[in-house]
Amino acid sequence: MSLKDIPESFNIDSEEDLRFVISKYFLELGFDTNEFSFEDSFSIQLGHNSIIVGKEDSEQRTSSGRSDILVTRNGNPIILIETKKPDHKLTNDDAQQAISYARLTSQITPFALLTNGKDTKIYDVLAPSVSEIDDPEDSLWIKNGQKFHGLYEELKTEAAQLLVGINSEILTQFCHKQVNNELKSLKSDVPGNRIFIPEVYVERIGLGQSFSSWLDSNRSIFALISPSGYGKTNFMCATAEKQLKDNFVLFYSAKSLKGDIYSAIINDFIWEFIRSKNIAQIFQRFDSISAKHNRDFFIFIDGLDEDKNHSNNLKNELLEISKRLPSYPNVRFIFSCKTFDWPNFIIDHNQSYNLLAETINPDIENLDLINNEINPDNVGYQLGELTSAELDIAIERYRNAYKLNGEFRGDIRQESANPLMLRFIS
Repeated sequence: MSLKDIPESFNIDSEEDLRFVISKYFLELGFDTNEFSFEDSFSIQLGHNSIIVGKEDSEQRTSSGRSDILVTRNGNPIILIETKKPDHKLTNDDAQQAISYARLTSQITPFALLTNGKDTKIYDVLAPSVSEIDDPEDSLWIKNGQKFHGLYEELKTEAAQLLVGINSEILTQFCHKQVNNELKSLKSDVPGNRIFIPEVYVERIGLGQSFSSWLDSNRSIFALISPSGYGKTNFMCATAEKQLKDNFVLFYSAKSLKGDIYSAIINDFIWEFIRSKNIAQIFQRFDSISAKHNRDFFIFIDGLDEDKNHSNNLKNELLEISKRLPSYPNVRFIFSCKTFDWPNFIIDHNQSYNLLAETINPDIENLDLINNEINPDNVGYQLGELTSAELDIAIERYRNAYKLNGEFRGDIRQESANPLMLRFIS
């Protein structure tokens, strides 16, 4: 009797029941219990980041995907079995997921079996497209003399690409790693004294309301502008981490781009996008994945003004992004920039707002520019000093974090309304 011949009268109420039946079947075929491996995790190398699928550790989130049963012979994987709930109707995505898992085991597994207890399908893992087979002799692995013939890395790369589109948790896990890596130079505890210290971070009320309104809008770019030391980077770091909970997020510091935004994204996603890909293709991929999983794809660029060597190139790139984004509603950017340098990005020839400015604030198109001077304050959220209520919260947090005694009064309190001065004083 084959797995496809299990009588319908056999009552399978759960995946656990199904795994038991499958295990019994392979035992009857002559396999040993030590040739079964259950719920294996495996590693996907995505560019600079290695993602462990189906395993949790102290540094990363858990991806929901993992193989249910791996059957081996002589230490070599033979068939990967992916089980679904009995009431789950098998889909092409399920098949692609099972095949991808089989390709990502430490040594490629030549067969993938997908079953819900009623429908059972077996796939040729080496086939270029989803290929269901009834006889192992029809598989490419058998025809190739049980060898992979140089397909190893190509198949693993393709599997990683497929899983990112199918399993949102894998892309989420990648985004967590990317953001965490980028924040290493910005985030610390109190003794580390880096820019972003979560223990003393205070949410700015007006900024938070403006950002929430932007999230609910259909605008594609949010810009945060302020003098140095007012808390732009703190907001960018805290917000990127917060958005990671429900959306896809990338984070970059402009001063460390080493070229341009496009190159930074392609370098991070070299497993997904070959270097010849253009930005339209990249945004299309991000947008389609996000739409499929009902999420947004946020790209944070902190400190536009800090890339002094490529400021003109960066401006041109931002203008190109502004032109492209209306076609990709799920891809959204968050920028920060110092007040002094902001006009260079949004005003052309000191006399007119450009497309970037109009994308950030569409209302400026309705201003009477003949009677109103071009004002960079009209574009982006202008962050000021701490309000009295915000300062009270900030002082209390700094007092606890730095073990401060005494009161903040008079000139000391007034100076502390500047977040950077509060840090110096503390």
